[in-house]
Amino acid sequence: MIGFSIAIILSNYSFLPAAGWLWPVAALFCAAFPVFRRFGLFAFCLGMAYVFFWGQWQLSHRLPLDDSPYDGIVSGVVVGLPDEFPDRVRFELLLDASPVGADSLRKIRLTWYRHTQNISPGQRWRFSVRLKTPRSLVNPAGFDFAAWHLSRGIDARGYVRSDLSPELLADDAKGLVRLDRQRYRLSKWLEGVGFSKLTLATLQALLLGDKRFLSDTQWQLLQDTGTVHLVVISGLHIGIVCLLGYWLAALLQLPLVMRRIQVADLRRGRIVLALVFATVYAFLAGFTIPTQRALIMAAALLLPPILGVVISVWQRWWLAMLLVLLIQPLSPLQAGFWLSFFAVAVLLTVATGETGQGRWGVFRRMLLSQLAIFVGLFPILLIFTGNVSLISPLVNIVAIPYISLIVLPALVVIIMLVALGLTGLSVMLAEELLSLFWRGLAWGDDLLNQSGFIVQAEEKLTEHFTPEPEYLLLAVVGIGLLLLPQVFPFRIIGAVLCLPLLFGRGDTVQQGDFKAWVLDVGQGLAVLVKTSEHSLLFDTGASYPGGSVAQSFVIPSAGRSGVNKLNWLVVSHGDNDHSGGFADVNRQLKPGEVFFGSAEWQARVESDSGKILACGAVKELQADGVRFRFVQPDSKWSVNENNKSCVLLVENDSCRLVLPGDAEAIIEEQIVRENDPLAAKHTWLVAGHHGSQTSTGDLWLEWLQPRQVIFSSGYKNRYGHPSEKVIERLEHRLVPWLDTGQHGAVALSAQNNNCSALAARQVKWRYWLVDSIRQ
Repeated sequence: MIGFSIAIILSNYSFLPAAGWLWPVAALFCAAFPVFRRFGLFAFCLGMAYVFFWGQWQLSHRLPLDDSPYDGIVSGVVVGLPDEFPDRVRFELLLDASPVGADSLRKIRLTWYRHTQNISPGQRWRFSVRLKTPRSLVNPAGFDFAAWHLSRGIDARGYVRSDLSPELLADDAKGLVRLDRQRYRLSKWLEGVGFSKLTLATLQALLLGDKRFLSDTQWQLLQDTGTVHLVVISGLHIGIVCLLGYWLAALLQLPLVMRRIQVADLRRGRIVLALVFATVYAFLAGFTIPTQRALIMAAALLLPPILGVVISVWQRWWLAMLLVLLIQPLSPLQAGFWLSFFAVAVLLTVATGETGQGRWGVFRRMLLSQLAIFVGLFPILLIFTGNVSLISPLVNIVAIPYISLIVLPALVVIIMLVALGLTGLSVMLAEELLSLFWRGLAWGDDLLNQSGFIVQAEEKLTEHFTPEPEYLLLAVVGIGLLLLPQVFPFRIIGAVLCLPLLFGRGDTVQQGDFKAWVLDVGQGLAVLVKTSEHSLLFDTGASYPGGSVAQSFVIPSAGRSGVNKLNWLVVSHGDNDHSGGFADVNRQLKPGEVFFGSAEWQARVESDSGKILACGAVKELQADGVRFRFVQPDSKWSVNENNKSCVLLVENDSCRLVLPGDAEAIIEEQIVRENDPLAAKHTWLVAGHHGSQTSTGDLWLEWLQPRQVIFSSGYKNRYGHPSEKVIERLEHRLVPWLDTGQHGAVALSAQNNNCSALAARQVKWRYWLVDSIRQ
């Protein structure tokens, strides 16, 4: 089990062999079976082979990139809960038959803008659609959309076209889709009861696993207090429901016990009812990957004894991991996978080592459990989220029993009372219970914010913790050794292997050096620059009705790079693709000073930062031996918003980075005329206006003499960026270039008198990313 599980986990960080090689590899594997078995490699190789076949099977159903975008007619059944917005609805469509020209597709995700009819699970529709291959922006951190689509079996995404009127073919939910229909009806019923917005959002999350109604403020509060797991249906909720089922079975068996009627095994009935309750709850929550994982863990831990299988709790733990990985090999990419299994492992370790009795013993076990979970999950939280809440043990020691023993059982009773017509009392009770929960979290968060010591400690931890891949690999091995039962010497080795992750400074910048990341933000721009003690962000990417690129990628990438507070933020000009994420960046990274290029943009925004200055107000900044110099002209030749862009030069003794925003050739020429020739240095140029032909002119290139050009543009964007004319100018000068749309985020290192660039897709080994390019 161990070798198989480790192989599946490691395969998520490798390439897949081409489909044509799978069968020869399988034949070779079978032929070499005696050798593999002799050296204990059979399970490991079997796990790798399983993922290779699974991965190729899933990717074979995707729409090839060469055929993307695809326009055609599709028909199918709506599954899952639709995401409803004022101006659009987003839903998943299980196709009846593969459409012409895209015969591999099984399930697609569609957005219907300005929809004229309601969408509900079980409906069968015919649409004219435009589809694209699911593709991720690739950055140091952020949500992997391609992996998420792959894990859910979604082969393409797109939108409903208006060239053909959508047609409702049928409205008769059948099979498993009936469960989605019942969840949808229950959700609509809850909306009509009369709960407040806050209470309704919490009820939807706790009862249905529907997190759509939770506001950004609520999510932030949950993250700050380390209590996301209390609202998002997870192993905790499945465990609680199991316990409720177990107690109910025990209550039903009470007459048998009181009358001393002999029953072969009372535990069997209790465990069966507990798992039935957990299964129903998992389906009610949409049977998502986290609920599947929690249900499998519960079954693996509870079923072996009643089936007569004698295995230790640690063998059940490994069995649960094996089953989860078999069903969903991409699970290790989610923080929930590691948090769930390591939380259970920590609890098992504490449970076997703590034997206190009485009320004090119970309280002591609870306290030790929370502290052990906090310490044990500390590295994982920092790896996946880039932050940690130091008050989470104290909050959780109160919040977990409150949600587990009071709120969830009470909500079940409240829903039953509402169904019986006792709405007024039920609504009042639910409002009070959940309001108390949120008020308690807000109080804990206020306590955190008022404590300068706690805030500074968290900032120091997250700034310090920027692990290199080798540190992470050592820690994975080390934590695995720590979990080995009754093997004390190996636990010591495991603890030693974890030390580099906890105390090693991986991503450090020396005095006089700097690092920069031209982030992959689609058709937009965001460049993070970091010196030894300071940081600057040039532009924030775009915002959309569903959120901002800054929230999804820029802020997580900054946190992964050890930047949790900006010294400077530069918003080059007011276009959305450069300034759209300002509100999120300003709120979470709290820049000390904000520089802007467009007075019109500055007039319509608010900032709680220390200073808001025009780029021309401060010509030069010095930080840690690195110079930041604004060179845009004082007088503009045009009132064009693009030509109001701040133009920034970042340089040390050896390297120079040029950030021109969207400035056009007329501004480039003016800069050249008003400034002296530049000293010869290795120069990186981020092409103006994403590679538009109106920028990156011949005179500009002659003045800068760039060694490499980076385009920040969206993959297959509708503007045709980067322009062929700009590419020709670069090729004429033999200047190499990278495009974030094709190559992902570009990391620039100006360190130790060396200037190097590396694209994320060159080093981020994910087979769904690499294969999507090779298609």
